[in-house]
Amino acid sequence: GEQEELWLQDAGLSPLVTGEEEDVDKAVLLSTLTKTQAAAVQRRIDSYTCSLRKRNKTPPRHVRDIFASPLAQ
Repeated sequence: GEQEELWLQDAGLSPLVTGEEEDVDKAVLLSTLTKTQAAAVQRRIDSYTCSLRKRNKTPPRHVRDIFASPLAQ
């Protein structure tokens, strides 16, 4: 995710991932690119958002935490 963020910043497309400018429309920014370039940018954005989801995902609870015995508490 960090590589994608740096790549988008270097390309001048950081508002797509940082959310600095809320009124920036992704379609407007991507419309200035060729289809190949827009596809590459979209892949980077998808990879970045996927890595953010994985990083922010809460770890699964262990069964011992769910069914803890009252004596152990």
